Amino acid sequence: MILNPLFLIGGLSFKSNFVTLVGIFLLTSTCLAASIPQTGGASHSSINTQSQSSTQSKSEKRYNIAVTQFLRDEHDTDYNVEQWHWAIHVVKKKFWEVSPGDRTPAIPGSHVVNFASEDSNGSRKILWEVQSGENWKLQRMPKYRGGVFVGSVPIQEKDLKELYDIWNLKPSPAPSTENGYCRTWVIQVLQKFKEKGWISHNVKVDDEKSLFPSMKEAAKEAIRRRNEGKVPQLVKYVPPPPF
Repeated sequence: MILNPLFLIGGLSFKSNFVTLVGIFLLTSTCLAASIPQTGGASHSSINTQSQSSTQSKSEKRYNIAVTQFLRDEHDTDYNVEQWHWAIHVVKKKFWEVSPGDRTPAIPGSHVVNFASEDSNGSRKILWEVQSGENWKLQRMPKYRGGVFVGSVPIQEKDLKELYDIWNLKPSPAPSTENGYCRTWVIQVLQKFKEKGWISHNVKVDDEKSLFPSMKEAAKEAIRRRNEGKVPQLVKYVPPPPF
């Protein structure tokens, strides 16, 4: 299926320190980004900006790290969570609690998308690229379906720069056609974050399945909040069941 990248993020473009999403071009992807809104809920409270890692000082000022999920296209449903698109964000404020009429807060985020390309001989292939930006306005993205807190990063400029450098690395390996590679890429980035001590000690980032229980809880909460006319919020990590 060939899709427009701007459609995938809810018809909105955003400018970034790294990438500016512009124009209309065709995307081919089985796993692509979409749009969202959010608000706080009783059953799932957000994690504050204190340290989420046992190796960090609790008094150190930090920003949360979260994984978010999105419907892929207009034919997607609210129930096939394991097929949705994933992205990574640095969360500096509770964007889901903004009152109507207030300025829409933007947060940094990154994800990978794939697109069709033709060489000089007319051979068609699928390429992957990272798209990251400072201005993800999840509240305005209708395909946004919540997400989960996975850790935190110090607010020091050097740490944030290192985080942005990591999530802007070229996808590796970069498959020509892998179902759900956007989620594989997120896991690869989270594993690098774990090496830096930015992932909470109780959060498993071994593979996609490590996050599926949390993402399913986030999806349930997102459906409930959308039915109430609210923006989906982020939830706490839910460990996968033991084998």
